[in-house]
Amino acid sequence: MSFLGELKRRKVIRVAAVYAVVAWLVVQIAATVEEPLNLPGWVDTLVILLFLAAFPIAVIIAWAYELTPDGIRTDSAARGSRPVVQTTDPTLQVGFSDFIVNGKYDMKDVIQPAYDEINEEYGLNEQQE
Repeated sequence: MSFLGELKRRKVIRVAAVYAVVAWLVVQIAATVEEPLNLPGWVDTLVILLFLAAFPIAVIIAWAYELTPDGIRTDSAARGSRPVVQTTDPTLQVGFSDFIVNGKYDMKDVIQPAYDEINEEYGLNEQQE
């Protein structure tokens, strides 16, 4: 399957188009209410920059997940592969919440458990003599 076909299958193009329409609508609303509400002139720029910064996140989420009647699921093509670290790994959750709340993120706390898990799975922890 071609890359464009994969984008269509995962509905990334649809998400990008809807995102662009909603962003345009919100920018128009911000520009309309800026003067009557006596908002500073940089509000329009801020709204546009926030939408531009969030666009790659929306596209990545659209690529990785699909909306089903049962709720949000990982994409069906990715279900067959086993992740290196399960998403329920508490270390990953603590690391991510640390990043969100404190703005800091220590990769060693996330990577080391995954590294140890892989070594245990393939028997690489044993000393080779």
